[in-house]
Amino acid sequence: MLRAAAAALAVAALAAPSDAGARGARPGRRSMVVLDGERVPVRWTDGDTFRILGGRLAGRAARLSGVNALETYGPVHRWAGISPWALLAVAKAAAPLAAREVRRCEDQGRDDVYGRLLASCPDAALALVEAGDAMVFAVDAPADERLLAAQRRAQAARLGIWAGGAPPLVPTSLHSADEP
Repeated sequence: MLRAAAAALAVAALAAPSDAGARGARPGRRSMVVLDGERVPVRWTDGDTFRILGGRLAGRAARLSGVNALETYGPVHRWAGISPWALLAVAKAAAPLAAREVRRCEDQGRDDVYGRLLASCPDAALALVEAGDAMVFAVDAPADERLLAAQRRAQAARLGIWAGGAPPLVPTSLHSADEP
């Protein structure tokens, strides 16, 4: 009974209009990353994507490798009985968390299917997964064990996207059938 009440409070807190101020930065707030040794200004557009605002790669969007955060363009997600609005609150908390500190990132030397530079930003990925604001995502290689351990802790604590528990299978997203 106590656990159910705690979970209900957690979901209610997630459904609040915004906790971005409490998490450190406003969504879309500019911050800095050190990308391949170059300190550049960026704007985090969601938890796993940032736009590079300066330096040799100015104008490019970058996608974190190894994690997947929820989309921020509306209450589009359905997950473990959590309301779409609560999940949108989780999605909107991810960018401020990523922007809170200067993150060290490395270009992975390839783009994703949307033309975004794939970047490894281990500290950002770990912070997002620990908070339950992102999940581990691996396609071409095994998942990072450190991230998997952090995800298990977030699931056990029912943080962020795991507030309603961890479903047995985790689809990351569904897009148009004609998308590559």
